[in-house]
Amino acid sequence: LSEYALNIQCSWRITKGNKIVVASRDFYSPSSDWNEVKEDFDWDVQGNNKFDEKIEYLMKSIKEPLTVEKIDSDEIGGLKVFLSKDFTLNVFPDSSEDGEYSEFWRFFTRGKDSFHFVVTGNGIEKDFN
Repeated sequence: LSEYALNIQCSWRITKGNKIVVASRDFYSPSSDWNEVKEDFDWDVQGNNKFDEKIEYLMKSIKEPLTVEKIDSDEIGGLKVFLSKDFTLNVFPDSSEDGEYSEFWRFFTRGKDSFHFVVTGNGIEKDFN
C-alpha cells in the first residue's frame, strides 16, 4: 500500500497526451466482449464494465508505478495531477451541491490519526481521522 490516498467522489479522467485512457463514466458502459443478445448488462459486476477492461489494460501496459510530477488546482475544487509517462489525472466537480454531504475529493495519509484534506461544495476542510 502507498502512504497517500486520493478518494474521488466526482467526475474524473486519466489522459495520456490528448486521449482519454479511462474515465469515471466508463463504469456504466459495457465491456467490449458484452453481447446484448446473450445477456443483460450489470455494470456493478466485476469485469462487466468498460472501466474494469480499460484499467486492467492500463495496469498491464505500465511496467513500473507512475510518479506524481506536479499538482495543480482551481478555485472551484478541480484538481489536475501530472504523472510520469505523460499521464494526467483530471478531477472536476460536476455538482453545485454545497450541503453537508457535498464532498468532491479528499487527499489523506493512511493509518491511524491520519490527516485528511477535503474539498467540498463549501470549500476546503481539514480533518483528522
